[in-house]
Amino acid sequence: MIDLVETLRFLRRRSILITCILLVGVLGGVIYVETASPRYIATSMLLFDIRKIEPLQQQGYSNDSANSPFVDSQAEVLKSENVARSVIQKLDLLSDPEFAAVDFGGPADFGGQDSTNRNQLARVIRIFRNNLTVKRVGLTYIVTISYRSLEPNKAARISNAVAETYIIAELESKSEAARRADTWLQERLRELRSLAENTEEMVATYKTKKVGEDVDPVHLNEQDVGPVHLNEQQLAKLSTQRRVALSDLESSARTYRALHETLLQRVAEFTERQSFPATEARIISTALPPLEKSEPRGFLVIAVASLLGVVIGVGAAVAREYVDDGLRSPMEVEEKAGIACLGVLPMIGGERAVVRANRSLGALRAAPTTVQNATRAVNSRIESQRSWFLRRLPATVQNAVRAANSWLQSQTPSFLRRHSENGSATAGFELYRFAVDQPLSHFAETIRSLKVAAEIADPVEGQKVIGVTSVVPREGKSLVAANVSGMLAASGSKVLLIDADPRSCVGLTQQLAPNAKKGLFDTVLGNTPADTLVQRDSNADFDFLPIVRPIPAKYYASPSTMKKLLQSVQHSYDYVIVDLPPITPVADVKAVSHLIDYFIVVIEYGRSSQNAVVEALTIAPLVSKKLLGSVLNKATSTVPRTAPSFHAAPEWST
Repeated sequence: MIDLVETLRFLRRRSILITCILLVGVLGGVIYVETASPRYIATSMLLFDIRKIEPLQQQGYSNDSANSPFVDSQAEVLKSENVARSVIQKLDLLSDPEFAAVDFGGPADFGGQDSTNRNQLARVIRIFRNNLTVKRVGLTYIVTISYRSLEPNKAARISNAVAETYIIAELESKSEAARRADTWLQERLRELRSLAENTEEMVATYKTKKVGEDVDPVHLNEQDVGPVHLNEQQLAKLSTQRRVALSDLESSARTYRALHETLLQRVAEFTERQSFPATEARIISTALPPLEKSEPRGFLVIAVASLLGVVIGVGAAVAREYVDDGLRSPMEVEEKAGIACLGVLPMIGGERAVVRANRSLGALRAAPTTVQNATRAVNSRIESQRSWFLRRLPATVQNAVRAANSWLQSQTPSFLRRHSENGSATAGFELYRFAVDQPLSHFAETIRSLKVAAEIADPVEGQKVIGVTSVVPREGKSLVAANVSGMLAASGSKVLLIDADPRSCVGLTQQLAPNAKKGLFDTVLGNTPADTLVQRDSNADFDFLPIVRPIPAKYYASPSTMKKLLQSVQHSYDYVIVDLPPITPVADVKAVSHLIDYFIVVIEYGRSSQNAVVEALTIAPLVSKKLLGSVLNKATSTVPRTAPSFHAAPEWST
């Protein structure tokens, strides 16, 4: 059965691929329409008149032209090679440039000039017949003759020439048939006249004989000798026989004479009709040069190209979906990866923009001092040139430019201006407490499921240490860790969020404490107590411990370092949420896994594959053993997006 909802989700997931292929198809259609040579189609029409009666047609026999197969046969005759050859010779198309294209598919010429001429004629006939279209109009007796050419006048001229050539050929065929019929009739007429004359001569000769003169002596009895003497009875019998024979001869003579007269009359009629030849077909509409091009049809070409683009795009999407083993639903996570999935988090509006902005700011902060000074010098030079340019403009233009700049600044969001001025991450902070600010969103519901799972997990001594990690980088684990911390803190629990991923340029420290000078590394080394480095914010309900420098894996595994840190804060917090690095690229998670009570694995929707998740859990077996659950993040087609609301910037205090 076809799942309509899943089909719509599939189309939405692959909408970019389908749209790109569709646009390529439409672009190809547009290019073809703009670059293809225009062609023109001219059409003439022939009518086969079924009321015409052939000469010498006998009564009681139907006219063959009244049959439907007759019209279909004549349509095939119009497309025949003989008609094409006649039109080509009549219009001298062998020298036409349109028919002089090189044919690379023809056989090699080994027969000299004659063979070359034959090959050229055969090629021109093939091109001619490919551009000629003859078809019957429905079940009528009308046939259309259409020809396609690069020139409108040529298309009309060839279409009309085909119709005229067909009619001329039919007239010549009928004339030839009439000549053959006339020859046969003349021979038959001479035979009948000769038979009639001979029979009449026999009648006249028979009448001049006397009774008894025509007796054959051979038929007399052998004993009869001497002169023959017939009695009256015999004479009467012979007289009767003579009358019968004479009657037969006269009847035959009359019959032959009548046949001769009838045939002579028909011959006269046939000769008269032969002087005015006619065919069943007649031209009812001549072809006129078309005013607009017939091909390519822009709308039709683009429609077909769009349809092909959609079909190919959907086919490519199906193929991509077939080979793509990304996880896109809790059921797939549980069935393919073998771990529990606690929910699906949608992509939050503005998340991509904030990530890109912070990535740029992180790169700028990481740049050497020399590069930063050079950048400031270039900006100052540009500003000075701008002022010099403005001073030379008329006062009206200067005022217009200043007004435009003021309007643009007023339209710029306040959080972006603050971000560019003092490096604070207001927008990023609002994303990291999105679940608290938007409690009715789907995002908050999923974070609430993670919170409930953490609350009902098996109790441990002291606080619960929950590590949030991911399979590969940039799957949104820091966002999940911050929102889970905010949700737990909003319910009345004391929560400490620790940034333990120094490799992320858009991690928690860059978002929540970009100006921090010391952090987790100093605490692990024992140089600074953890309580003195914990950041607290009046707008946030949880505490935050940033990270400034990377921590080697040996300090994660050492009982006297990380374990000591966690023990030092166990009496002050109910939950310690640790934002850990991804599992597969580094060994940090495996090194610290014995210090974590529970793990939450973040899996990016559609990006992380089954094999990647299974491999990551195999690398860190304690993560799989202590797994609280997983969550699918950055879903784009399962749940609707919800835009965040931005508040005041966080004011962290040590």
